Amino acid sequence: MPRELKPCGTRAAAQRHRRHGEEVCPDCKAAEREHRRKYARRDRVEKTIQVDFGGANTTDPLTVARENLAIVTATLRSDKCLPKDIVPLTKRREELVQLVQQLSTQHEEERMEQQGAEVAENVAEAAFRPTAV
Repeated sequence: MPRELKPCGTRAAAQRHRRHGEEVCPDCKAAEREHRRKYARRDRVEKTIQVDFGGANTTDPLTVARENLAIVTATLRSDKCLPKDIVPLTKRREELVQLVQQLSTQHEEERMEQQGAEVAENVAEAAFRPTAV
């Protein structure tokens, strides 16, 4: 008993048209387009890489740079990273490392300045305190 052929407007019918050397009808082309859209969307969702930042929502440039560096690094280490993406991601990672180093240095300098100002303020206050004789 032969199999029942799928009607036009299905992906199977489009494949049958090609096997027989026929031009694919518009209904079959539409069915193939829908199939590709449906499964391409699923593939994109499966390729999503999750990185957890502990719920921190910040606009601090150093924190944002560190988060971006974590995303790029996770993407590079993932099996979902395509070969064509390796070079641009590696370059971006190098840029982010430099940015994190620069921002860390600035952050450390600001912290040291703030501590220096606090020490100077404490010394100034101590200078005006009367001493017990």
